[in-house]
Amino acid sequence: MPHPAPRILRLARIGWAALVATPIGLWGTLTGRQAQALRVWSGIAAGAVGLEIEQEGPEPPPAALVAANHVGYLDILALGRVVPGRFVAKAEIAGWPFFGSLARWGGSVFLDRERPRDCLPWVDRLARVLEAGERVILFPEAGVSPDGRTLGPFRPMLFEASVRSGAPVVPVALRYEHPDDPRVWAWIDEPSLWQHLRARVLPADRIRVRVRCGEPIDPRAAGDRKALADAARGAVARLLSEDRAPPGG
Repeated sequence: MPHPAPRILRLARIGWAALVATPIGLWGTLTGRQAQALRVWSGIAAGAVGLEIEQEGPEPPPAALVAANHVGYLDILALGRVVPGRFVAKAEIAGWPFFGSLARWGGSVFLDRERPRDCLPWVDRLARVLEAGERVILFPEAGVSPDGRTLGPFRPMLFEASVRSGAPVVPVALRYEHPDDPRVWAWIDEPSLWQHLRARVLPADRIRVRVRCGEPIDPRAAGDRKALADAARGAVARLLSEDRAPPGG
């Protein structure tokens, strides 16, 4: 049975991370440095929950559509630390404690995924964000992996923003490597985020995720948004299947 002291310490760190979210986010908004603020706060929050983040590959260019697989809510911290940008998130995340603060202060675009047609007006908005030189982070599976390992199909709708803006799509793969039990880092069988955090994340000694950034995909070479989504999914699948890089590699 896990000793209660580490849990208490992590709860205190989570409380601290939640407390500093507002001043860090306000600083980012007032100075126009939202990406930097997101990176700083994601690092603080990741440390609070015991998430170790390892990066492979070059950081995507500022004006890029990052297409990543979606394992769970810890993905937000990993990507916010490695490839900060504007998240495209489902509307309910705005009301989440802790992670909702991160999403709001990072300038996330909140969509109702249950009504795909309502996403059409946001395509133009995302295209304008990309044209302005900002990075957009998208989970094209439109949901989390059911078992923490399976990669689902990529929905093509929002890839239209890349087609219209000409911004490249950068595939990014998140692979959790410790612990072995996916229930710790993937939200699979707990009824709420808080219960998963309390029952799975807080008792873990540490959680390690590898974030692999692939080569940019030119939307003009891919063609339409469906071909672009298929190309991005294939690239993410390859990144997930690659063996771990040797130490120092």
